Amino acid sequence: MQYVDPLAVIGRPPEHRDHPIGAPGIAPIVHPEARIEAYSTVDAGLKAATRLGKCWLMKGVHIGHDAVIGDGCELAPHCSVGGHVTLGRNVRVGQGALFKPFVTVGDGARIGMGAVVICDVPAGETWAGNPARNLHPA
Repeated sequence: MQYVDPLAVIGRPPEHRDHPIGAPGIAPIVHPEARIEAYSTVDAGLKAATRLGKCWLMKGVHIGHDAVIGDGCELAPHCSVGGHVTLGRNVRVGQGALFKPFVTVGDGARIGMGAVVICDVPAGETWAGNPARNLHPA
């Protein structure tokens, strides 16, 4: 069953310099079993709908326009996901992590608390730091 806290904000216009002030944007698509906690924000899409799978956005998470959050993802408080970011299935994100626009994080990856993700993260890897890097390179 979907849970959206009354203090969450879903579908406000995208924050992008090319988006006309007052224009609504493309409505987000939210899985019917998504869980979105208080003070989280999910922007409307600029070029495509922002999409949330069956995920959990803890308090104060921001999801930017055109982002895709896969099923099974958990984003800890105060994460900020930039526009056009894709998180695969079952990605776990630590508190306060930041994602640069246009990065992709593969299925099952782990992102550490406070990480600054500026490039793609392969599936199953654990990344942390600023800039984020693989904690267990081969």
